[in-house]
Amino acid sequence: MVNLQDTSAQALASVTPAIPTIRQRILNYIIERGIDGATADQIEAALDIQGSTVRPRLHELEFVLLEINLTAATRLTRRGRRAGVYQARAFYQTVGRPNG
Repeated sequence: MVNLQDTSAQALASVTPAIPTIRQRILNYIIERGIDGATADQIEAALDIQGSTVRPRLHELEFVLLEINLTAATRLTRRGRRAGVYQARAFYQTVGRPNG
């Protein structure tokens, strides 16, 4: 029987050395987008990185490193759903988080 905790730990161990590089690539992309910022979906597509890797890096950049903010703006994803737009702090224009 497969132990999900074991497989999760193995997956984390395999990506851990690359986390700083991935995080920097994501930050650089958001900075390059300037005031337009980027959604997680746009980052996934542009950098060819899985969402399960992008989202934790966005969390780190927003809440731990304080490099980005989630704006009140939304944009449609490739699947037609609304998604929040992240901006680098230097470009952050809107106060607060999006509703719903």
